[in-house]
Amino acid sequence: MKYAVLACLSILFASTALEAQTTQPVAGKDYAEIPNGKPLDPVAGKIVVEEMFNYVCPACFRFEPRFDAWTKKLPPYVAVVHIPASFRPDFVQYAHAFYAAQAMNLVDKTHQAVYDAVHTKHTLPAEGQKPDEEKIAAFYANYGANQADFLSAMKSFGGLRGPEGPHDSAAATTRSDAMRDIYFTSAIKR
Repeated sequence: MKYAVLACLSILFASTALEAQTTQPVAGKDYAEIPNGKPLDPVAGKIVVEEMFNYVCPACFRFEPRFDAWTKKLPPYVAVVHIPASFRPDFVQYAHAFYAAQAMNLVDKTHQAVYDAVHTKHTLPAEGQKPDEEKIAAFYANYGANQADFLSAMKSFGGLRGPEGPHDSAAATTRSDAMRDIYFTSAIKR
């Protein structure tokens, strides 16, 4: 009898978990819908998922392992584009660092490592601390970048732009504003 009850409970929990996984996300609750939204970096023939993040953001750090696992399960017609948020002064240098790393093909090697350096190892400045471009460039030198070249690349990017040139500034501003609103709303709910 004990085993029958355990088996029934296992089936119940499994079906509940499966149901939770198949529930469709709800606009306004699970994600923010951007009016007239279009990808900042369109990829021909693909659905584009844009991840707004910043390395000093604690919520982004906690979310990254789940997001990374999810992206590995995506079908080939989906492209993931990382967009570093820069709506706060302590976010800007890390946004520039991301674009410099992207231009030097270092993102795959460094993306999680930067999060770890900021939040786990505390070897890079964290949220609320004064950003240190020299320290950030030295970090990337450990992954094959020339420190001086990396620092120069960081300083060459302005605002929300990548190595290919500026994004659609109106779309970038809309996304940055939406990200800021979500960030501060979630901070208030804590």
